Amino acid sequence: MTARAHDPWDGAKCREPQWWEWARQHRGSYWDAKVDGETAAQQKDRHFKATGICFSCDLRAACRERHEQLTHATGERVPGVWGGKVFAEYSPANDNTDYLPFAA
Repeated sequence: MTARAHDPWDGAKCREPQWWEWARQHRGSYWDAKVDGETAAQQKDRHFKATGICFSCDLRAACRERHEQLTHATGERVPGVWGGKVFAEYSPANDNTDYLPFAA
């Protein structure tokens, strides 16, 4: 039997079982930029809650660093919630913004 490789994301809040179940039910990750069928208000609420979960995670800084690595490696925006920050999908409206701040 071979030993299982160490998972650097073991212990990440986004890896907890309830989020896998949420993903199966909604056909998308809680940390995705968009989930099919959700309204803008639902998306904003999900992003707000996801960033809060990130801030309670010990791997938040590593997650943000991974986002930077992926962005630099691909030369593309990598949308979604990464390390407690919401990164936008590309659109002409957010052409100069890499992330979406939360508006009150």
